[in-house]
Amino acid sequence: MLKKTTLIAGTCILCIAASFYPARADDAVIEADPTPPEPIVETQVTDQKWYIAARIGAAFAEDTEFNTLGTTVETEFDPGYNLALAVGRVFKTQSPVSFRTEAELGYIVLEAEQHQVAGVGAFSGSAATGEATALVGLANAYIDYELGTFTPFVSAGIGYANLEFDNFDTTPTGQVLDTNEDGVAWQIGVGTAYAVSDSINIDLSYRYSGIENVGVTANDGTSSDLDFRNHQVSIGIRKAF
Repeated sequence: MLKKTTLIAGTCILCIAASFYPARADDAVIEADPTPPEPIVETQVTDQKWYIAARIGAAFAEDTEFNTLGTTVETEFDPGYNLALAVGRVFKTQSPVSFRTEAELGYIVLEAEQHQVAGVGAFSGSAATGEATALVGLANAYIDYELGTFTPFVSAGIGYANLEFDNFDTTPTGQVLDTNEDGVAWQIGVGTAYAVSDSINIDLSYRYSGIENVGVTANDGTSSDLDFRNHQVSIGIRKAF
């Protein structure tokens, strides 16, 4: 009887001690706050429209260089102009971001201002002539970010071009280059569009463009590879359908 009483008393003491003994940390179940979901940018296309565009602007060419008559001719150009027509498609999303793709045909015209003939001197005015023209076909892509009436954009494009050098001439050398060649063309640019209406936008843009590794042959048979690069500032109009 004494043993039974002692056992019951010991069990009660253990129960009381357990009620005052704090639970171990690894026995506790702690519910962590759920991780907030990543913000979702809606890029699902919600609307598509075709458009046509026309652009006109100023072109500023970097100097070109070619070999002839055992020397090098470096040409500096006056500011010229560029014209372009394009057909494209705009893909609108649920966010302010939209995308455009287009096919563009452009034309660039630049007059030679000066020919620097290595070892001879610089010739300009009536002592130097020459015109560079380029017919450029590009496949362009745009990213637009709508900010109400204004929509800034960035662009990039790649294509093919025919580049013509017409009557490059100096008084002492006579005509040294008169040829047209093909090359790979590209452009990168930035700009902004102003919404005149739901379907008409006025674009103001800047581009840096080039025609790469154009192989030209001077009148004396000397061959050279040159890059024809230029800066363009243009204004244009787009009409969506």
